[in-house]
Amino acid sequence: MENEKLELVSQYWWLFGRSGGETRIKIINLLMERPYNANQLSNKLEMSYRNIKHHLKILKDLGVVAQNSDQKYGKIFVINSKFNKDIFNEVIKKRKSET
Repeated sequence: MENEKLELVSQYWWLFGRSGGETRIKIINLLMERPYNANQLSNKLEMSYRNIKHHLKILKDLGVVAQNSDQKYGKIFVINSKFNKDIFNEVIKKRKSET
């Protein structure tokens, strides 16, 4: 169990501690409130649609977010049920203390 936690901490640190991490943190925080599509996130974060899609792809590929369907447009993104919010918050707290 401890090895699994260390692996998740390492993965989350890579995901949220690197370049683009701040954007991914903002996306995750919004998705923890409710589901959004890429256009809604783009408007809410006042960022380009293309940039949001890039970060959503990274988050989806790593299993952090899931989408409601494989349709081409209007996909709704949600937090994956396997996403560990406690470790996410731990990594974010550590990230903030280092800046």
